[in-house]
Amino acid sequence: MGDREAILAAVTEKHELQHVETVDKAAPKIEADVKVGKSPMPDLLKEVTKPHELQHVETVDKAAPKIEADVHVGKSARPQLFAEIEQAKKE
Repeated sequence: MGDREAILAAVTEKHELQHVETVDKAAPKIEADVKVGKSPMPDLLKEVTKPHELQHVETVDKAAPKIEADVHVGKSARPQLFAEIEQAKKE
């Protein structure tokens, strides 16, 4: 326990910090001839949020899964498994 108390005392005591000069090189480099234009986002948002007249479209959905005629789906065993797990927790 003595080591722990010594470490805690060393960490919590007041320390005099020294001033450090840094050179921040993380700033983005932008070329001198780069020009920033007006963002088209406000105009786009106005266009998207105003009411639009939609047209009816007929589609043929070919994305449906193809399930063979002889395939049968049984009852899931998960509820029984979860019940057994809960019962085992209580024991």
